[in-house]
Formats: sequence, structure tokens, C-alpha cells
Amino acid sequence: MQYFFLKILLYGLSYLPFGILYRISDLLFLLAYYVTKYRREVVSNNLKMAFPEKSDKERQSIERRFYRHLCDLLVEALKGVSMSENQLRKRMKFLSPEVVEHIAQSGKGTLIIASHYGNFEWTNSCIDFHAGDVPTYTIYHKLKNPAMDRLMREVRSRWGTQLLSKEEAFRGAVKALKGLCMMGFVSDQSPSRRKQLYFSNFLGLPTAMHEGAAMLAVGRNVPAYFADVRKLKRGHYCCRLLPIPSHTFAQNKDIHGFTDYHAQLLEAVIQEEPAYWLWSHRRWKHQPESNKTSAH
Repeated sequence: MQYFFLKILLYGLSYLPFGILYRISDLLFLLAYYVTKYRREVVSNNLKMAFPEKSDKERQSIERRFYRHLCDLLVEALKGVSMSENQLRKRMKFLSPEVVEHIAQSGKGTLIIASHYGNFEWTNSCIDFHAGDVPTYTIYHKLKNPAMDRLMREVRSRWGTQLLSKEEAFRGAVKALKGLCMMGFVSDQSPSRRKQLYFSNFLGLPTAMHEGAAMLAVGRNVPAYFADVRKLKRGHYCCRLLPIPSHTFAQNKDIHGFTDYHAQLLEAVIQEEPAYWLWSHRRWKHQPESNKTSAH
């Protein structure tokens, strides 16, 4: 019953026009930024660490624009539940059809390195329906609420992508990449605490990085692309797939070099327009042991 209630509610709201949804977003911004101050301290601290050279006024401007973008993302994700392919094509321009054609002709499994920049939900959907006959996969984090988990799995697979749970991600990716496919990995999620973490220099800070994609690309010489997403204006984005020279890193068995390479691509995007990255997550909660020692 909970599942059906949530589905009716979610789909009902998703049919609201963009004009109304963006007015809702404006209201959410006022509530999140001024009233509840949702993760304001986390966002502010992240911006201070990443941009110490900027003035308080500059960082506050980025912060406000980020919260407006975050609220837009919420209503855009809601709209994505029922958006038609034509609507999505209009609002999410895909600039690399030749890359997909090349992947299809190669017959090889290929990695797509994505991030939490721009509209990552629409990016996933956009790549899915441009993939044509090329199978697509993405990593899925199971939600605690069974009804919401079932609903979100339906929404995220509506354009054909196959979801791999976090627990089965690496094993499932190895199997899928043996044949033709496009395998999506999100590069900027903070990894769980393990004894060994690799810290890349990202936004001037030692940043713990997932290296599952790098191990696949370098260890198995798998082709890889970086999903370069840009926000053009409110409700309009574009995505271009940029090649990563994984063959060179594979020859040198350089897993860290592969990770640094796509981290630098994302950093360049963020430096150009920082407001559209997901600053509300604790990206630097892990620090190298040397930093902890020096702090004491």
C-alpha cells in the first residue's frame, strides 16, 4: 500500500508544468537556505577548504547559487519520473553521438566516469536512450525504505539501464564488461573507510577516491570516457563524453594516474562554475594519516 501511495503521489506531482515546479523550487530554496539551513555548515566549510583564495562574499554567492541549483535538482528529478524522450532531448543535449556509435562498432565494454555535477539524474537517462542497442549499467545504492527503494529502481531503469547494487558492483561490472556495454561509475562519492585509501590532489586538497573504475580500466585495459556535464541555463544541460587514455595507463599499470586524470577533468569543470557541484556531502571526511598526525 505504501508503494502504490508513493507512486501515485510521485507521478501526480511529476505531471505539473515546469513553471509551477520551479516556483516550488524557489520556495524550497527559501526554506532550505534561510529557515532549516539544511547542511549550511557542511557547504560553507567545503567551500572554504576548496576556495581559500576567494573572499567571504564570493563564497557566499556560490553557496546561494548552489542551494538554488540543489532545489532545482529536486524538482527536475521529480519531473524526470514522467518526462517524455522528446522533453528530455530538448533539455539535456547529448553532444557525443559519435562516441556511442564508436562503442557500438567496437563491441567492447566501456566505462563512463560520471560525477555529481549538473543534473546527474538526467545525465544517466540521457546516456541511456542515446545508447541504442548498447546495454547500459549503473551502480545503485539501496534505500532503507523498501517501498521507496522499489519505486526509485523503477524510475532509474525506465530508459533501459540495468542497476547493480553497491555490493555486487565490481563483480557485476567485471562480468558485463566482457561484452558490449556502457558501465557508469560515479567518481566523486566519498569511499567507505578502509585501511588503504588513495588520496588524489583534488581542488587543492588530499581527497579520498574510489578506484574501482581505475582497477577495471587499467587492470583489464577497458576503454573509458568522462561525462562532461554543463548547465546551460535553468532546466537546460548538455553532456559530452571525453576520452580518457586508459590504454596508456594500462600499459604503465598506473591505477592512480587514471584516477588523477578523471579527477582533474572534474576539477576543471568545478573551477569554471563551482555552484553546480554537490557541495552538501562531506567530501573530505577522510584524511591521510599524515595529516591527522600533524594536526595533533
